[in-house]
Amino acid sequence: MMNREAARSRMKNTHFMNSTGLPDAQHYSTAQDLYLLAAALIRDFPADYGQYYSQKEFRYNNITQPNRNRLLWLDPTVDGVKTAIPRRRASASSRSSRRGGRRLLSVLLGSTSEATRAQESQKLLNWASSSSTA
Repeated sequence: MMNREAARSRMKNTHFMNSTGLPDAQHYSTAQDLYLLAAALIRDFPADYGQYYSQKEFRYNNITQPNRNRLLWLDPTVDGVKTAIPRRRASASSRSSRRGGRRLLSVLLGSTSEATRAQESQKLLNWASSSSTA
């Protein structure tokens, strides 16, 4: 079902093997397709998006789980999307920011640490915000 929905959403270079996003050798995607996925999430589920992805932490059953998106603490314009799975050697992350009435999205592939993902994602969002072509 996920692969059919991906195709319907114009994601041409993505294949899912499971619904969790956990590692599988046959999962694949591109930065463009991950951008399309993040944009569809924000567009199609705005209430859910804001409610869940911008939370700095979540508490359930007396267990507090922090959001792994470091940019939520560093940049007040950042409001979420997907961080990478920490156990993976190189992975993907998508970040969203609302600046000057515009929605900005960054997609970063291949980074090996959360610190680098946060730093490089911040650079991409800053560039897009200052760019006249964005």
